[in-house]
Amino acid sequence: MDSGKARSRRVEYVCKGYHRKGKEFYSSHRIREECLDEKVVQYAQTLREIAQLREQIRQHEEDIDELLMLRIRADK
Repeated sequence: MDSGKARSRRVEYVCKGYHRKGKEFYSSHRIREECLDEKVVQYAQTLREIAQLREQIRQHEEDIDELLMLRIRADK
């Protein structure tokens, strides 16, 4: 008889090296799917932030170049 509770599956990813070569070479490493998903999202956010910062740096470098050219022209 069904208790009415939904069964949830726990998904984990396991290091293949441990299964291929055994415990003499590797310890058992595993990560839950929710944890892996969270880490992937954090990594993607970090990459977006890095891209935004690189764009800001590029923009500042352009501004500096423009100011230098103006200064050079003004000194002539």
